[in-house]
Amino acid sequence: LRDRLLQAARDDATRKGKPEPFVEDEYRGHKFYRTEKSLLMGTFGQWLVATNNAELVREVVDRLLDGGSDELAEQQDFREAREVASGNPAAWVYLDIEAIRAAGLAQEFYRDKSNNPGAELLIGGILSALKQAHIATVSAHLENDQVRLVLRVPHDSKAIPEEKEFYFGKQGQGVAPGALEPNRGLLTITSYRDLGEMWRRRAELFDENVNAQLAQGDANLSAVFAGMDFGSEVLAAFKPQVQIVSAAQNFDNRESRVPKIKLPAVAMLFQLKDPERMQRQLKVSFQSLIGLTNLGAGQNDLPQLELTT
Repeated sequence: LRDRLLQAARDDATRKGKPEPFVEDEYRGHKFYRTEKSLLMGTFGQWLVATNNAELVREVVDRLLDGGSDELAEQQDFREAREVASGNPAAWVYLDIEAIRAAGLAQEFYRDKSNNPGAELLIGGILSALKQAHIATVSAHLENDQVRLVLRVPHDSKAIPEEKEFYFGKQGQGVAPGALEPNRGLLTITSYRDLGEMWRRRAELFDENVNAQLAQGDANLSAVFAGMDFGSEVLAAFKPQVQIVSAAQNFDNRESRVPKIKLPAVAMLFQLKDPERMQRQLKVSFQSLIGLTNLGAGQNDLPQLELTT
């Protein structure tokens, strides 16, 4: 493997008329190779070592040749992480979250208030757990015709702050819906997200700039929904179970014109708490939204949308 990597780099340099990419060096009787950009690579016993730091490669080689008393396998956090990575993964990664925090890295993950509503909606709960977790593991499992990736972070449901209940549910009991599997399905995402609760808690979740934008959006959306408050009446009308489904479209038998850009079919599914009360209002609001969209499209000489029932 080492020789093939070296030869591929040399062949590439030759084709481009560049000089020899690697300089041969030696440490404790073992050859290793380095580039001008500080990439170092060598074989030491059964190990192929590649690094971008000369000091680190010496430390690694010393440990491989001499061993050491403070082995990673003896550390409590590492043993805990190994037990958590259940099954027989093809590959797994251990992250010392406490060390990352202590080093002052990834500070944007530990902000008290988010400046990105999309990220908060998608992974806000994970970021909340990372603020308290000391380790994390990522494992890859190869199972027949599937590849399964699993991220695990220690989590105490009792430590969930109230503003994060939109993500976990009360006392961490939120459950995502069962996944739909349409014909020619491409992607299915199921999640528990209490959108009404997230909107209600926006002052605690987001910084001032985001809250100012959300306030402006709230005023505009309330007009579309006939004066209903967007957070407490519209979003709160949905159950927390949310699903996104995508499937390949078949354009062969369409009566209308076939589009030049053939996009997959995508649907977002929401469940209503009180369908009889909200169905008509949502239908009328949707018609209003299409009307406003067509007004803007007409002013900009763009195609307009036609409603069918």
